[in-house]
Amino acid sequence: MAEPEMENPTTEGNQAVDWQSHIPSDMQEAGYWGPLRGKPLGDVLKSYGESQKFLGSSIRLPQDGDTEGMAKVYAKLGRPETPEGYQVGVPKIPDFEWDNERITNLKTVAHDAGLSSTQLQKLVDWYGQNTTNNIESHKQNFAKQAAETSIKLQNEWGINYDMNLAYAKKAGQHYFGDEGLAAIDSVAGNNESVIRGLSKLGSELAEDGVFGDEPHRFGGLSQQDAREKIQDVNLNKEHPYWHKGEVGYKEAQSEMENLFKIAYPDPR
Repeated sequence: MAEPEMENPTTEGNQAVDWQSHIPSDMQEAGYWGPLRGKPLGDVLKSYGESQKFLGSSIRLPQDGDTEGMAKVYAKLGRPETPEGYQVGVPKIPDFEWDNERITNLKTVAHDAGLSSTQLQKLVDWYGQNTTNNIESHKQNFAKQAAETSIKLQNEWGINYDMNLAYAKKAGQHYFGDEGLAAIDSVAGNNESVIRGLSKLGSELAEDGVFGDEPHRFGGLSQQDAREKIQDVNLNKEHPYWHKGEVGYKEAQSEMENLFKIAYPDPR
């Protein structure tokens, strides 16, 4: 029986071997041929077409120093043409106001760095959340310290605590006004040394008659209020004022002195 004829290796049905013979000699050993060797020419051409489609949508990094080339890369990645083109929203933060000039400068820096609007927004959102956390943490620490200071001064001043705070407030208002006092309170309202100093100053001002005929009226007591409190103490023999040398006596004595100053101010 005669053996069947072999197809011509150059015919269309067996091009898988033929195309390899046309690979340039300097490219024969390239590794990218490996997956294609032994496959029909149609598969090879399809692979080539797909690779060209991929290259068309890919981003090729330019050489170092190619500013124009990098600008094109940034544009493909989503960077606006100018810093003003960034669409960025700033989150609302309690007790905090964004600086518009800094936002403008940030856009300029972001543009120079090639950031997209999405990337810049993520940075702004992170900064906003971080700032919110810091403000809240500061408030909590301030409140904690203020509470500790209040307890310490209450233990130190005893029944004169409210009066001494009133001295401090009046002294602050006298020298700095309401806005200045509010500013001091916001940064040093938890500082016992500041409160103690203002209280002493307020007491001295009151003694000098700076606050008028009723120097202690700002403490929350009128002359009538003070007289009624004096009467209450006089009628209550259990009050520390009547127990010299015992716990609370000195504080009670100081309170009575203040009450008398309110109830019967010096007419000078």
